[in-house]
Amino acid sequence: MKAFIEAPSAETRERLQSFMELDDTNFSAFMVLFDAFKNPRVRTRLEIFEPGQNSADGAVAYPTAIAPREILSKLPYVNYRDLLDRADELRPVAARSALWVKKMQAGTGSTVVRDDYIKKMRASTGETTHIGAKGTDLYVDLPGDGRREYRSLAELQIMQLMIAQENHEFCEIVFQDLVSTETLDSLERIWSKPSYLHPGRTYASIAGKRVERFVQAQVPCIDESYQLSYNRTAPTGHWIFAVDALRAALHRNLRPRTKCEHAVAVIGNGEDLSSTPDPAMVGWMIKERVPIVMVTTEKTANDLKGGQIALVRSPEGEDYVTIIEQAQAKEAGQLELFEQIGVTIKNDDQMAFFNTNMALFNYDVLVPMLETLAQEIGERAFLDLLAPDLIMNWKEQTDDDGISRKYLQIEGAMGSSLLNFDRYWRKRYGQPLVHFINVERECRTKFFSPIKTAFDYFMQFHSDRFELNPTTMRLSHVGAEKLPLVVLKDAETADRYYADVSTVLSNFAGASVRDLTSLTVRGQVTARDVRLAGRVEIVNESGHVAHVETIVQTLTGTRELRDQRLTIDQAGRASLTALR
Repeated sequence: MKAFIEAPSAETRERLQSFMELDDTNFSAFMVLFDAFKNPRVRTRLEIFEPGQNSADGAVAYPTAIAPREILSKLPYVNYRDLLDRADELRPVAARSALWVKKMQAGTGSTVVRDDYIKKMRASTGETTHIGAKGTDLYVDLPGDGRREYRSLAELQIMQLMIAQENHEFCEIVFQDLVSTETLDSLERIWSKPSYLHPGRTYASIAGKRVERFVQAQVPCIDESYQLSYNRTAPTGHWIFAVDALRAALHRNLRPRTKCEHAVAVIGNGEDLSSTPDPAMVGWMIKERVPIVMVTTEKTANDLKGGQIALVRSPEGEDYVTIIEQAQAKEAGQLELFEQIGVTIKNDDQMAFFNTNMALFNYDVLVPMLETLAQEIGERAFLDLLAPDLIMNWKEQTDDDGISRKYLQIEGAMGSSLLNFDRYWRKRYGQPLVHFINVERECRTKFFSPIKTAFDYFMQFHSDRFELNPTTMRLSHVGAEKLPLVVLKDAETADRYYADVSTVLSNFAGASVRDLTSLTVRGQVTARDVRLAGRVEIVNESGHVAHVETIVQTLTGTRELRDQRLTIDQAGRASLTALR
C-alpha cells in the first residue's frame, strides 16, 4: 500500500482501518502518530537550568536534583520510604483492590543478542528456537527434584504475582499480556505449562483472572517519497500501551470485571523481575485518589544517558513536567551538565528522578475524569492529546526487488505521552494528572532491575551480586546496593561482541562481581573465575582474545583484580597499574 492521506474523512478512516486490519487502539495510535508527523508541533527549545548562570529567554527546564525548592514544589511526588512508614495503613487498602498487571512483552530486544543461547536452552526444554521477547527468551536455573529447572523470566513474573495473590496482598490479580505478533506464541506456551510452584496444574488453570492479550500491531512505515509503504512495517512504540490503559477508562467493556472495591492497572517491563508495584504503592494511590503514577528512581552513574524528570517554566509562566533526553541536552550544548546532574551535581539531598517505565492507573479516579473530558471534546480529540514526542528512526533495508531503500519508523514513548497529556490537563483544569513515586537508591532493585545488556543478565542471574529467592521469585542484593558501572567494548567504540549472551556467560563464567564498583573493558577478553573488586579497567590492544584469568595468575599469583588497570599491549605484553 502507498498513500499519503490528507485530513481523512470519517469514511476514509473507516475504510483505511478495515484495509489495515487493525483494532481500534492500534489504528487510533497509528493515526495519532501519522497526524503528528504530518502536522508537527512547534518544538520548544529547552535550556537546562544552571544555578547562578542561566539567562535563557526561552523555556527553562529544572531537573529535580537542582531545581530551586519553590520550583520543585510544583512536582507532585512522594518518596517511597515515606510510603513504607505508612505501610500498616496502606496495605489494607491495597488488599481491597484489583491489580490489573500488563507486562510489556511485545519487543524482541535486539540489543541483547541471544540466538545461540536460545538454541542451547530450547534444546533442553524442547521448545521452538525462534526469537521472542527478552522475558520469554532468558532463563533462570531454579531448584528441582534432582534435576535442573530452567524457567523464563516471564514465567517467574507470573509466579511472583501468583504468590502475591496467594498471600492476599491484593483483592485480586488480573493478568494481561502485552505482546506482538512475534512474541504472542511464546507467552501462550508459558500459560499452558505445568506450574513450577503447583506441579500438575497449568498456569492458566490457577491464574485466577486473565483478560484477552493486547497485540501490538506492525504498521506501515514512510518511504523516501513520504508515502506510507508496507515494504517495511514496525510497531508504534510502547506509548500504545498507555493509550490502551486510558481508553479503558472510557469503555467499560475494556476493563476487567472484578469483585473488588478498587481497580488499579500497572504497565511494566516484561524482562524486569522488579517491575511490579507493592501494596504500599497501590494503597497510597487509592487512598490519596491519585489518577496516574509514574514510578521513578534515583539516577546513578549507570543512568547518565537516560531521560530524567524535569519541571519546565516557560516565558509565559506556564509550569509543566517533561522528560529531558540526552539528545535535547546535546542540542542545547549541555550534555556534560545533563549527564552529571544528580550524580556529582545536586542540591543537598535532592535526587534526579530517572524514569523506570512503570506506570499505574487508578480507575476509581480516571473513569469520571476522562469520561467528562471525552464528553466535552470527543474521543478522537482526547486520543490526540496522548500524542507523544515523535521518535523518528530511518532504517535501510534491501527490498524484494534487490534495491536498497530507506524507511522511516515513527514511534513514541509512554512517559512522553503521559506527560504531554498531563501538560494539557494542567492547562485545562489547573491541576496535575500525573504524580510520581520516587524510589530511593537502597530500594531501587525492588522496583527496577531491567536487562538492557547481556552483562545485566549475567550479573542478576549468573553472578554472586544477586540472589533469587525461590519462594518469592524476587531478586535481592548480596553485594553492595549501588550497582557497578559497566562498560564493555570489543574495540574503541563498538560493543557488538559483548552484546551476545552466550559470549558474556562464557567469558565471565565464575567471575565474582560482588564487590565491584566499576568495570571498563576495551578489547575481547575472558575473565573466568576472576574476582573483580573495586574499580577495574582492562585494555586489550593485542587484537586477540586475552585470557585475564591466566594473565593475572601469572602476574600476581592470584585471580583477583582490585582497583587496578590491566593493559595488554599490541605485542601481548601485560602490565598492572594501581587505580587511585
